[in-house]
Amino acid sequence: MRVGSGVSLFSGGQRRGAGFALVTGLCIAAYSLIDGVGVRLSGSPLGYAMWLFALQGVVVPAICWLRAPDGRVLAGEVGRWWRLGLLGGLLSLVAYAMVVWAQGLAPLALVSALRECSVLLAGVLGVLFFRERFSVRRAALSVVAVAGIAVLQLG
Repeated sequence: MRVGSGVSLFSGGQRRGAGFALVTGLCIAAYSLIDGVGVRLSGSPLGYAMWLFALQGVVVPAICWLRAPDGRVLAGEVGRWWRLGLLGGLLSLVAYAMVVWAQGLAPLALVSALRECSVLLAGVLGVLFFRERFSVRRAALSVVAVAGIAVLQLG
């Protein structure tokens, strides 16, 4: 199998889709390297994660407020969904802190490969809970993803 075959499969053979897949892969590689180096330099995985979430907790709401056509609608939605949002944010912080903790201890390729397994889990959850079809194509793509993860493990 030539390099990029998996990307071609995931994108349905379309050049534009393959380009987006490659850019996504580059972004994942970039943030994995940044997190790995950042957590090792910081010396505190939990502190590293907390600072990033604290900064994000200011920037993201500010952007949402600036882009919202009507601030009252945004405030109403925040008021309506804040409990679920808080739970999601806490779970996300815990998951991210576990990843950066692992990045501080183990080789980045290993942690990144395990981190990307969540895509496979999302596919399984989609089939089980959202009644998405599990086609032959989806099964083949899952095999390609697992093969890619295995290659990272061997490297």
